[in-house]
Amino acid sequence: MSTPPFITGSMLYDLVNCPHRVTMDLFANPSERDAVSPFLRLLWERGTAREKEVIADFQAAGATSPDRAQSFTAIGVNGASLAVRRLRNRAVVREASPGVYYFDQEVWSALERLRMRLLLMLVLIVGILAVGVSIGFFKF
Repeated sequence: MSTPPFITGSMLYDLVNCPHRVTMDLFANPSERDAVSPFLRLLWERGTAREKEVIADFQAAGATSPDRAQSFTAIGVNGASLAVRRLRNRAVVREASPGVYYFDQEVWSALERLRMRLLLMLVLIVGILAVGVSIGFFKF
């Protein structure tokens, strides 16, 4: 069985707008989906790729623990970039002391596990609702 994708902000937005959208995006026949605009595809790919590049930069610099923390300049990343800010907000990139930072692998792994659990719960809830509607338990 393949691993489910991460829950994204766009998935939650889609769920609020249409309860069927997330399930259809994940499980429906891809040929029946609306085409994704090239601009949106570029944004998604660049955002994810950039976060992974930042993490790779921290790992390459050896900034993977508080005692090996380094400045953004020494690591070679722009501390004001969106990717770095997102990783800092999630405590994946942490400040060991003023001006020096490190990548926290445990937090990154925990964040990935949390995303998987949330996605599983979301799919489970949507599935229960779909079964309930199909057997007439819920009426819309």
